[in-house]
Amino acid sequence: MTPSGSGRALPPGSAFARDDGTAHAELAGMLAGYSQGSIGLPAVVAALAQERLLVPVLAQADTAATGPREASAGIVAVAVSDGRQALPVFTSVDAMRAWRSDAR
Repeated sequence: MTPSGSGRALPPGSAFARDDGTAHAELAGMLAGYSQGSIGLPAVVAALAQERLLVPVLAQADTAATGPREASAGIVAVAVSDGRQALPVFTSVDAMRAWRSDAR
């Protein structure tokens, strides 16, 4: 119901409404274990498939020859050591900001 008690009911909130941007402790532990060689990649991939990940978006000012400047935003691809392009994803806002402070 609306605050006045009439009208239609509002839809339920987002499943991520209480997400504070931190990494889940279990996932952070698994990633640390993978870095140390004690947890295999298949286990990490399976855990990541169940988690919320953050995809960074970067703003960029578009320069136009004439007229007002406009801004756009887009996701980022990075080159990895074997030459392929990869989409960086992060388990927390802090990790994403450590990578690039202007990422949102």
